[in-house]
Order: sequence, then structure tokens, then C-alpha cells
Amino acid sequence: MNEEGKHKIAYEMQMYEYQARQMQNTIQQIEQALQELMMSKEAVVNLENSKTALLPLGAGIFAKVEIKDSKKVIAAFSNGLFSEQDANAVLEKLDTDINIYSTELEKMSKEFQNLIQKLQDLSKNVQESEKE
Repeated sequence: MNEEGKHKIAYEMQMYEYQARQMQNTIQQIEQALQELMMSKEAVVNLENSKTALLPLGAGIFAKVEIKDSKKVIAAFSNGLFSEQDANAVLEKLDTDINIYSTELEKMSKEFQNLIQKLQDLSKNVQESEKE
């Protein structure tokens, strides 16, 4: 393999490595969002059987509060805007969001694996060409 070919492969590998790092970051963000959604769902489900809850005040400080109506929750619906919503409707929305994020995570993971395979193939080609 000539020098130009080596430079081209090196450049391709750098591009794939950069894309792989970007994908890893995106996958990590999706995983974190998915975990938060699942924890929120669990909290809303457990709300039905609870009479009290801990209200975070910040800096690791909590207040114990009494739950008056577990059928209604306050949920964000837009940038910083909140409204009282039916707990079952919130659970349905959480399920929808969990499905969307899970599908996206699966898609991104497959793309990441394909990218890793391309990197491995390029690396193998470089090794084989160096033997010649």
C-alpha cells in the first residue's frame, strides 16, 4: 500500500473513532434519560400505596410530607411549566417515552456496533497490507 492509501485509511479510522466517541456519549445520555424515566414510573406506581413521601429541599435535605391524593400528580408539560395531571395519564406518557428511548437506544447501539466493525475491518486491512 502506498503512502497516500495509508493516509486515507488513517484519516478514515480517525473519523470512525470520533464518530464512535460521539455515539458513546449519545448512548450514555439516552441510558441516563431512560433510567430517570423508569425511576419516575416506579415512583408514580408506588405513590398509590404510600401515605407519606420525602420532598427534596436541596443539598441532601428532605421534608417528610403527607400525600393527600395519590391519583393526581404535578408534572412538567413544557419548559418549566407544570400542571396537575391524572397519575394514570402520566404513567401512560412515561411508558410511551420509555418505549421511544428504548427504541432509540437499540438503534444507536446497532449503529455503534456497525461502526466498531468498520474500524476493525480497516485495522485488519492495514495489518494485511503491511504484511505484503
